[in-house]
Amino acid sequence: ATIRIIQAGSDPVSITIEVVAQKLDIIEIRSSTTTLSVGTSLKLDLLARFENGDIDDISHAATWRSENNRTADVLRDGTVIGKIPGFVKIKVSYVDLVENKIITDTYDLTVLQKPNALQITPPILKTGLNLPVSFDIYALFSDNSKQKVNRDVEWLLPEGITANSDGSLSATESGVYVVVATLDGLSIEATLIATSDER
Repeated sequence: ATIRIIQAGSDPVSITIEVVAQKLDIIEIRSSTTTLSVGTSLKLDLLARFENGDIDDISHAATWRSENNRTADVLRDGTVIGKIPGFVKIKVSYVDLVENKIITDTYDLTVLQKPNALQITPPILKTGLNLPVSFDIYALFSDNSKQKVNRDVEWLLPEGITANSDGSLSATESGVYVVVATLDGLSIEATLIATSDER
């Protein structure tokens, strides 16, 4: 691009600016969960990784589409709205202007009926320090069905306990801890006992 700058009483000066576009390496849809409940929404983000290692959120520059509008709709910004229980693929397209091509990605989601309650088993777990352990957490529905939701809950954790990306928990300090799993406005407690001698 060339910019001409003209100051009063002087000759025009031309400045050339070179814009170097980074080459896109990969795009990926990101979210904290693969489920949502009927009547709730979930924001999906589209991240672009470039060859120089930069990562940018390009959600706003993409085209989003639900492959099953009966189950879920998707808005222009990547927000998915659950309509009825079922499975849906969300497809995103992004135009790479540097390479002059369209890049796509898909994200599988399950839309659940809104749960009535949560169940956690076992109610008490014993572990050693820095050893991941998992509770089994289920969403219970009005038709007496249930679905495992370990990766979909949010944890309310005391200091000394951390949540891992796979839904497991780890203790960094010995003690007896009450941990709380939450999902769609519901919550359930369990106890985690951490000792330094557990193997």
